[in-house]
Amino acid sequence: MNPLLARHAGKLIGIVGGGQLGMMLAQAGAEYGLKFRFLDPNPEACAQRYGELVVGRPDDPSAVEKFAQGVDVATYEFENFDAKAIRALGEKTKVFPGPKALRAAQDRMSEKKLLKKIGAPMGIEPPAFLQVDNPGKAAEAAEALGVPMVLKTRRWGYDGKGQRVVREAEEAESTAVDLGGSGLIAEAFVDFDRELSLVCARSGDRTFAAYPLVENLHERGILRTTVAPAIDVHPELQARAEAFAEAIMENLGYVGVMTIEFFAKGETLLTNEIAPRVHNSGHWSIEGADVSQFEQHLASILSVEIAPPELKCSTVMVNLIGSDPPDAVIPRESGVQVHRYGKANRKGRKIGHITCIANNARAAGEMARRVRAAVQPYADG
Repeated sequence: MNPLLARHAGKLIGIVGGGQLGMMLAQAGAEYGLKFRFLDPNPEACAQRYGELVVGRPDDPSAVEKFAQGVDVATYEFENFDAKAIRALGEKTKVFPGPKALRAAQDRMSEKKLLKKIGAPMGIEPPAFLQVDNPGKAAEAAEALGVPMVLKTRRWGYDGKGQRVVREAEEAESTAVDLGGSGLIAEAFVDFDRELSLVCARSGDRTFAAYPLVENLHERGILRTTVAPAIDVHPELQARAEAFAEAIMENLGYVGVMTIEFFAKGETLLTNEIAPRVHNSGHWSIEGADVSQFEQHLASILSVEIAPPELKCSTVMVNLIGSDPPDAVIPRESGVQVHRYGKANRKGRKIGHITCIANNARAAGEMARRVRAAVQPYADG
């Protein structure tokens, strides 16, 4: 909890997007008397149970006008919309994070250049990358970077969408065509030990706070499990990740929660991408830390002083993908917390998560393995 948030009771927070992230922001804010309004084109958006829903797109001036009226501060829960919409919204109310951060995260080429610029002096860089504007350039990238390599769309990709691993140089051109032929980026394939992410926050008063590095396990590009904190992380590695994050935030004039994804090879960190919002790999913090990522984000955008969160326990988060398992199959153990988002079943869709908490990493991991085994028959995607 952050008791300073209670001073803002009654304020109206606008959230662009009405999905589960917006819903969890509102759930966290309700504890402090905050009110919420959502802007989403889906009239069945799951967050509407926790505030007013304005049905419309972020690029619809009339919808934005209605959404912004009376809002004290606005934010967003996803980044797949034109940054011009944030600038337009910013003319009507304060919006955090700002458009500079959104633009940087939306274009993988711009993102990689920023990560390299900030990280190179610190010994933290992204994998080698090349811009690909046509299929022929994909073939040249395969020769320059070697295979396997990863070919991605520069914009609108998430949860493994818009990317392919090119395993043979001869496949590069056809893979580029499959991905649209232009507006692509090629990245060197990383033989990493594990994937880590850092959830951190920077408040409007410029205070900074970070959670411990966590380990993420993906399947087919979709996050399945997060282990918090990541096991065997040297304090120096945590410190370097935090220094890098703070430098990125300072460069972007960032306010709010940001997540940075890393590839780890031994004690070497390579940057993968940034997310300018609360993030799936931070959901464990609801039960696992004294202040959740959602509370940190709300405090940050309201310019409330934030502090480094303290861990309450070892935590493993398991995502529910595709279809919702019945209660009867979920292990009824102390420490198992089920979060459902109220979304319809759909292939590859995140419809909920289960948090497993225990006094030590081994016990939390064993609990999570039992949970995953129980829900696996219902997983899809």
